Amino acid sequence: MNDSYGVILKNWRKQRRYSQLQLSLEAGISSRHLSFLETGRSLPSKDTVVKLGDFLKIPKREINRMLSVSGYAPIFRDNNSQNDNEGVDMTPILLALDTLLANHMPLPAFVLNRDWDVVKANPAAEHIMAELGFANTPNLIEGFLFDDPTDSRIVNWGETASVLLSRLTYEIDLTGGSNRLVELKQALANKLQREKLSQDINYNQAALSATFQLGDRQLTYFSLVTQMGSVLDITTSEFKVELMFPSNEETRQYHDRHLNSDHKCD
Repeated sequence: MNDSYGVILKNWRKQRRYSQLQLSLEAGISSRHLSFLETGRSLPSKDTVVKLGDFLKIPKREINRMLSVSGYAPIFRDNNSQNDNEGVDMTPILLALDTLLANHMPLPAFVLNRDWDVVKANPAAEHIMAELGFANTPNLIEGFLFDDPTDSRIVNWGETASVLLSRLTYEIDLTGGSNRLVELKQALANKLQREKLSQDINYNQAALSATFQLGDRQLTYFSLVTQMGSVLDITTSEFKVELMFPSNEETRQYHDRHLNSDHKCD
């Protein structure tokens, strides 16, 4: 596999659907120089690597890789890396995540990393995951892979898994993904095909929703996803905060009753 700067740049340019001419015009670099960069006839300056990386919205992890293969030191730190001995204090960011999860109670919310491992979850999300049988499966996609669609507490399993597959495809296209995420996506696609479940998505609804059978009631939710775009640490910048909201009146009233019950206990 050729991991030269030129090959990586060309792949991301095509991924972002830019021609060489269009990228050169919009990024303010000559088309001749851009061509030479992609073929390896010219070596990029550090500023050029960062400039084109920012313009193409290439993930921080990939910009670091492009810098490394070009002979420059990475500019983005990864506090989770054992090689980073000068990590910055991430306490304000982690406290912000905890605040988001706590303030979203009694509604479910959780934090996922780039591979869709559950990093953090509030009690409401932990309760739902336990009810679904996902409590001992730290990865959300693996939870679907281990789940039996014919005996699942996810009422609209096929539609929910299809929406998840669409999200994974979009995310991998956008960020390049990881080898693990690509494997999980393929495994989910294979399971949908193997189970011969309809992958049709009902677009005649306000939001794409998942319905769960929790005890004697069905609760339906849609999600809003917050990205950590302004965070400079690589691993934390890849976190996603998933906030779940009621899709119907029954689900809203269920959580309102829990909220009122909690207030009475205070």
